[in-house]
Amino acid sequence: MFAISRIKLLAAKEGAEAITQENKKINLLVTEEISRQIDGAKLFAAVNEYGKAIGIGTSGQKIKLAVYLDRLGGKSFLHVLEALLKQLPYTRKEDEAIVK
Repeated sequence: MFAISRIKLLAAKEGAEAITQENKKINLLVTEEISRQIDGAKLFAAVNEYGKAIGIGTSGQKIKLAVYLDRLGGKSFLHVLEALLKQLPYTRKEDEAIVK
């Protein structure tokens, strides 16, 4: 119960709009504002360690991450979800240098 509360707080802080369960996967939907700030290459690098257990897609202009429960290889989905949320700030685009 405590882990779920911690994830909800972290999700709100990092710009997750919704976390839902659909059959054998957990979907994490990122707000449109945060989605625009995410660097795709950094996001792929962040989820790469989980292989095919994490899918990346979109729902409209929002990034959607899918955690496939049957592909986690014994890892806790709560642990994986928390790790993904903690990685989100590091996937943001770099500020562009101002050219004078």
